[in-house]
Amino acid sequence: MPVEWLAAALLAQAGTPVFAPPPGVPLTLEIDHRQVEAGRPERHYRSARRIVFERDGAGWRGTLTHGGASVDAPGDAFARALSATLAQPIVFRIDKAGAVVGVDEIEAVWGRLVAAMHAAAGDRASAPLVALPPAARPGMLASLIGDAIEARAAGDGAFAEEPIDLPAAPVAGGGAPAMLPGKRSAAIEGDRLVVRLAAAGPLALPAGATSSIERTTRIDPATGLLDERRERVESRMSDGTLGQFREMHYRLRYQDTRQQTRRQP
Repeated sequence: MPVEWLAAALLAQAGTPVFAPPPGVPLTLEIDHRQVEAGRPERHYRSARRIVFERDGAGWRGTLTHGGASVDAPGDAFARALSATLAQPIVFRIDKAGAVVGVDEIEAVWGRLVAAMHAAAGDRASAPLVALPPAARPGMLASLIGDAIEARAAGDGAFAEEPIDLPAAPVAGGGAPAMLPGKRSAAIEGDRLVVRLAAAGPLALPAGATSSIERTTRIDPATGLLDERRERVESRMSDGTLGQFREMHYRLRYQDTRQQTRRQP
């Protein structure tokens, strides 16, 4: 059965995750973050993560390495520490539904991250990582490879517009996240599943501040992998001046074997 037919059959079962990455094919997740905050210099972070998925029993093994980075803001210690940590491969164990269920040698990986953060910004910056409970560490690391996986969304398939609530952090510290009302939808466009969401509303702090979120995610429904994601988050103060602006762009690229393993949009 062609993989396209199989994916279509799985998509018909709403909620059944689709995860079928091309085994052994090197992928590159390109990331571009830009952030502007009132009274602070603009930060711009570009990086690449190299990923190879291999079958591992009933699930998968994903090996992640650093593919290069550029950080414009000299104070972005975490970005630099992360780049240093990924200089050595991190191996993730992934179940058949695309969920990360383990990290090989996690104590050593976490130790590298703590050491890199300490080297970048000292004890004050590395202390929260040291204090993070061991049970919470796999989840934090999982996002490094999870940014490339959209298995659950691929399984949910297309759906009509529906209401949602999205959390938004306050511009001023100390407040609880506000829940912004919005909407989301998903549609098949060509051979891609495109999920769109948007939300806007008032923030908890400071008084009168508002925030808006827009996100568009393109997914390959045959593999359950990300194709491209764009997100914009903007917060404004009560007088309309900019409080914070954040723009993020993710794109997953295949090497020269792409034509044989993935259909082009």
